[in-house]
Amino acid sequence: MAERSVTGALGRVPQRVRAFVDRRRRSYVDPLTCLGNRALLFERAGDLGAEPGLRALLLLDLDGFKQVNDTLGHAQGDLVLQEVARRVAATAGPDDLAVRLGGDEFAVLTAPLTDPAEGDRRAEEVVAALVPPIRLDGLDLTVGCSLGLALSGRDGEDLARLLRVADRAMYAAKASRTLAAPTRPGASAWVSETPDPALATDLARALERGEMLVHHQPQVDADGRIVGCEALLRWQHPGRGLLTPRDFLATAESAGLLDHITLVAVEQALADQPRLAEAAGGPVSVSVNVSGRDLLGRDFVPHVRSLLAGRGGVATAGGLVLEMSEPAHRPAPAVVEVFEELADLGARISVQDFGAGPSSLAVLAHHPGLAEVKVHPLLVRRLADPDVSRFVGAIVAASHGLGVLVVAEGVEDEATARRARDLGCDRVQGYWLAPPAPLAATVAWLAARRAQV
Repeated sequence: MAERSVTGALGRVPQRVRAFVDRRRRSYVDPLTCLGNRALLFERAGDLGAEPGLRALLLLDLDGFKQVNDTLGHAQGDLVLQEVARRVAATAGPDDLAVRLGGDEFAVLTAPLTDPAEGDRRAEEVVAALVPPIRLDGLDLTVGCSLGLALSGRDGEDLARLLRVADRAMYAAKASRTLAAPTRPGASAWVSETPDPALATDLARALERGEMLVHHQPQVDADGRIVGCEALLRWQHPGRGLLTPRDFLATAESAGLLDHITLVAVEQALADQPRLAEAAGGPVSVSVNVSGRDLLGRDFVPHVRSLLAGRGGVATAGGLVLEMSEPAHRPAPAVVEVFEELADLGARISVQDFGAGPSSLAVLAHHPGLAEVKVHPLLVRRLADPDVSRFVGAIVAASHGLGVLVVAEGVEDEATARRARDLGCDRVQGYWLAPPAPLAATVAWLAARRAQV
């Protein structure tokens, strides 16, 4: 009897172990997506400060997901989350960890990286994976995302700190994509830096000393004629060299200087416009990135009006283009009023990164003041994909039906430029044509291009 009891107990041990292991495994898995969860992320992160090499934490949040749930229902929303999880996991390497933190928030903790730029490349892969529409009950649903990046060592020595840094960067990217440089190889389209108190003091002085300048990136129409330039802000820092907005955007926002910086960019772009037009041999529009908050600021429209007063009071033939992130589906009355005021001044409103938001086509119908859309560079790069090509073709058709121009941004080779033109895009812009450059270099490029066309 005693022997039988001992044998029975031994036989039950493996079952108990299996049950314990199964419960433990389930405690680390998100039941909806089958990705890891927050608990697994913290366990796997370990002591980041003691590990050799850099590791990147990518934190992403879906844009407009609440609208998906409210419109289509939670069951359909769950399907969206499952597809997003699948795409995020597909970008992860064998030693990376992809998790769902909760709601519509996901994270990827990478294996050790060779250099910080690799973190940017990995982040860009995740964003690119979420650009193609999600097919849901016969509908093509586009779900955008905002992404924040933090690096171990540079931004913190433990996971809790990295999550705070990445979270701030993610919401800075979500709320303020203004003044961002165009996407290019090896460059990220999101904010991954935290405010720098020392830089804030320098930034205030820079505005007083005139250290801010703009670099211009040309645009051409379907026939190759020069029709515009995008003005991209740069800071010639006396000690740190030439800085892009990614280096100081978070600092400017935290210091309350973002509105002032935007107005400086508009002023400089308009000041450069006559030389650009002279070199191009005809009218050239200048585009400046602004945020929705800039447009609604009480000083913005009066300042633009005063800048144009010395040029006859009205921007000639839509010569000033104000680029903003995709606005809300239905505009507030205050937004409509500002759009109308700017239109009366001859300024055109353009939506950048178009096609990546959850309701891009609906935006066209509800914002009659929009004059231009710039197709998201991640879509433009994938024009060889038939599904993406059809989606961009639908954007072009809808835009042209409403009298809205379409710009293909982020063109990096001749084949992509040809595809964009074949789809009906009115303008192309990107490094294949020319990188952003100082005024003198841009003027020289425009003159040379004019001689060739």
